[in-house]
Amino acid sequence: MKLRRLFVGRLIVLIVLVSGLNGYAIYRLYNWGLDDSSEFYLWKDAQQATGYYESTGHLPASDSFRQYFIDAQALSARYGQALTKTRWVPDEASTVDTGQAFLYIMPFELEQGHEPAFVAHRFLPEDDAGHTGPSLTMVALILLLLSLPIVGVVAFAMFRSVANPIERLSAWARGLSGQPGTPPQKAPVLPIDELDALATQLHGAMTELAATHQREQYFLQTLSHELRTPLAVTGATLDLLDKKRDDALAPWKHQLDRIRRAHGDMRAMTETLLWLWREGSEELPQVPVPLLPLVEQAWRDVSARMPEQKFKLQLDFAPELAIRAVPTLLQMTMHNLLRNALEHGAPDLIRISADAISLQVSNAIGGAEPDTTDTQGFGVGLHLVERIAERLGWKVQVTQAESLFQVRLIYASS
Repeated sequence: MKLRRLFVGRLIVLIVLVSGLNGYAIYRLYNWGLDDSSEFYLWKDAQQATGYYESTGHLPASDSFRQYFIDAQALSARYGQALTKTRWVPDEASTVDTGQAFLYIMPFELEQGHEPAFVAHRFLPEDDAGHTGPSLTMVALILLLLSLPIVGVVAFAMFRSVANPIERLSAWARGLSGQPGTPPQKAPVLPIDELDALATQLHGAMTELAATHQREQYFLQTLSHELRTPLAVTGATLDLLDKKRDDALAPWKHQLDRIRRAHGDMRAMTETLLWLWREGSEELPQVPVPLLPLVEQAWRDVSARMPEQKFKLQLDFAPELAIRAVPTLLQMTMHNLLRNALEHGAPDLIRISADAISLQVSNAIGGAEPDTTDTQGFGVGLHLVERIAERLGWKVQVTQAESLFQVRLIYASS
């Protein structure tokens, strides 16, 4: 739920609650005030009636509004049916609805030992007909209208106090570079402690990620540069051996061919790593690469290192299938995928399926989890595969079921 919608919903609930509480408070205060004022005037009338009785021996004359009763019997004779459940407390007013009028009645003592007398104020429905002041409903409506701006201002201020920091945090987060090697912008200082702590933690994580990427890039660039010298020496030595054409080297021809092939792979990998981690470098040309001979050569190279493991390779693609890619990068990718399956999978069937859109390697899961951070052997595990895919605009999908591990390389859009 969006923050704006959340606050609007809370604002509506707040207005309803405030309006209901205001209405109830107005109703109660109105009645309390009415009761208090009526009780005060009843008490005043009772005091005047007591003085009048002491001087004259009888109560003042009653009228249509103010009525006096000498005792409970006289009161009951007039309003007996409406007073069946009324309990009298001296000098305390009670309210009685007779159906035709509304009474405020107060008992009071005339003299010591005498039964309490009663004074009553009688209100008829038509008594309010000429009243010019606002009605209770009008008062409640006025207070409601006055409370709406106050509630709205408070709610809007509350919304902005939260929304502004969130919008600043969101804008800063959108400005973070997707390249892990780019140092992040300084985190904004936010007035909400939780959001400020979140921005600080995010900035620290992005800074650490950028530093890690820079260390990785520096290491691979340095390694690639340092490999150039020994590769040049071994290449020159192999060239000299090729020129000797000595029959004594004939038994070693197969081994020399493997060394020459490995030397070529190392040179290609060195140049590729330099290109891969050099930002802004030119794109390498992509050409159609026959998949079958590349997979078979990669399988021979990788499986020869683990002769004791019993793996079987199943190829599920057309023999003439060719993938448009950089040959060296595709070779490195296949070596790493097969190495990962051999080293971390259970001895079983390794299946490679491919078409014009994607390539998938599936293997059974062994005792160890498939490694995505391996840094031994030909490459640097699936991390290198993901890095190659990122630079070439490909996608890598890794899925793991209960007993099957799959890596899918998508190199063309469907």
